[in-house]
Amino acid sequence: MKRFPALLCACFCFLLLTGCDFLSGIELAEPESEPEAETEEIEEEPEGSKALTLMFAHAIDEGRTGLLEAARQAAQEKGYTLSTVVSLGDPKLQSRFLQLARDAGEQAILLELADPAAAAAVLDDAGEMAVVFVDVLPDSGLSKRAIYVGNPEGDGVPYLRLTGRTAMLAADNLIRGEAANTETELKLSGHKITVPADGVLPVS
Repeated sequence: MKRFPALLCACFCFLLLTGCDFLSGIELAEPESEPEAETEEIEEEPEGSKALTLMFAHAIDEGRTGLLEAARQAAQEKGYTLSTVVSLGDPKLQSRFLQLARDAGEQAILLELADPAAAAAVLDDAGEMAVVFVDVLPDSGLSKRAIYVGNPEGDGVPYLRLTGRTAMLAADNLIRGEAANTETELKLSGHKITVPADGVLPVS
């Protein structure tokens, strides 16, 4: 019995001495590394590129509410966020709002003029932004990048709703370099999109 512990000790020492050779033929599997998370590069859009502002000259009444709702619906369909501000007929406030929209990187402005003669000042403040004059026809300044949407004889909620939707679609078209009346079902003439006075689209 005394020889058993001695024999066990001898075997243990033998394994220690030969362990390196004994284990050299055994390949240990490398631990599996966790798969790297797939990273997708997201191309950030320029700040303000999908944001637009609709500027009212006066307080938002029932008709203007309809115009705003229609414009916002069209904006959502095109992937824009449409904000609204009211200048309350104050040219200085209108100018300040325009500058804020321009500096935020917005590419177009939808605007109801308080004074048709103020179009030149609006265009100066807008800078490189496209301008869509909504409902109120300016005295001058219309161009490929500054159009009018509305009808001097138009009136009523249906008219204003169609005007709001058309103005938003026109702004999107100008941003994308398309003809301003694309998808509006209305004609563009002299940088004007004339909306039917009753708000009913013509039957094609």
